[in-house]
Amino acid sequence: MKSKEQKSSKQIDDILERFSLKKTTTRRKIISAFVSSKNTLSQADVLLALADQGESPDRVSIYRNLNQMKAAGLIHEVDSNQYIACTHECLEH
Repeated sequence: MKSKEQKSSKQIDDILERFSLKKTTTRRKIISAFVSSKNTLSQADVLLALADQGESPDRVSIYRNLNQMKAAGLIHEVDSNQYIACTHECLEH
């Protein structure tokens, strides 16, 4: 039987694959931050969440990943520098 962490990791990989995004450690942890949050996240929030997970990417990497995820339709920018994960099949993608 798979542990909860293994199952969660598999689900995150499936999400990245569905949106045709490369499976990197940073992307996995960004997705994990969005999945764990019920609120919108800013670039700074994502950076803090990754720091809590032992990662230390620079702000440019976070910004670049957020833009790629937004372009793929995985997240939406709801306000200036506030993002939320897409939880439905919307018309935009």
